[in-house]
Amino acid sequence: MKKKNSDPFIGAKEDAELYMTRGSDIETGYRVNFRSYRQALSSLFMLHNETVNIWTHFIGSLCFTYLIYYVVVWLAPATFDSDRSLVQRWTGNLDA
Repeated sequence: MKKKNSDPFIGAKEDAELYMTRGSDIETGYRVNFRSYRQALSSLFMLHNETVNIWTHFIGSLCFTYLIYYVVVWLAPATFDSDRSLVQRWTGNLDA
């Protein structure tokens, strides 16, 4: 049952647009009529068939951003204060 021009809802495969369901065996959990950015952002806190995918990517991007910050702010400046390179300090100067 297709609902056109209605409020956003989480629906079944037959409620969703064809481009969302093509080649998919997933029967429920489709985000239907989420037409604006605000509506899409509100779906972050709903349970649907993409919830785990969205949150794992979001948490992973936060971890990656933190690691970049850690390397740039805490590790890289130490290379300028020492006569050894950062790689030599990480490996424990295995060549010596």
